Amino acid sequence: MKKILIALTAASFVFAKGLVVLDPAAVEIIYALGAQDQIAAIATTSMSKIRPQAETEKLPSVGTYVKPNMEKIVELKPDLVITSFHSAGVSENLQKLGLKSLAMDANSTADICQNVKKVAAIVKKESEADKICAQMDGIFADK
Repeated sequence: MKKILIALTAASFVFAKGLVVLDPAAVEIIYALGAQDQIAAIATTSMSKIRPQAETEKLPSVGTYVKPNMEKIVELKPDLVITSFHSAGVSENLQKLGLKSLAMDANSTADICQNVKKVAAIVKKESEADKICAQMDGIFADK
């Protein structure tokens, strides 16, 4: 009996951690921060690819970012689901299911930098966020 209980407890830890990321830009931010090991699953896009394509194509999918599969998300028991403005109504549904979510919105370069910093705080890569934002500032200052 103890062996079964230990096995079930261990299995729950394997599936109980991580991020489900419905926002393609947030997936790319997480990779830029070097925290891709924290991604449990992502939403796919129908037209564009999520970078780095060779890596993100290997990640489990929870449907599309416009219409994610809520059952798959619940099964993963993520610590957090990162959504975007494309995922209308998803945050409310996640809340009803007892899951935490963070909605990302980016209407300016300042918003993008804030999103990088939000995600970095979640994945404990704050110093990397500062570097990325400084690079972005340099790129856009030249334009």
